[in-house]
Amino acid sequence: MDDRRARQVAVALGRPVLGTLGLLLRAREEGFVAGLRPLIDHLQATGYYLPADLVEAIFSSLRE
Repeated sequence: MDDRRARQVAVALGRPVLGTLGLLLRAREEGFVAGLRPLIDHLQATGYYLPADLVEAIFSSLRE
């Protein structure tokens, strides 16, 4: 699903925008998930688009 329009509306309304990777990072920080690599790998394997540069930056920062 392309959520571009929803993001535009949220920004126009002054609402914070949190994407899938942001949500996963928050879940990891709060202890709901132990590691993100299996979850992100699964999303990508099932056709969910995640920007490769952002995924790599997350893995690098988390040392996963």
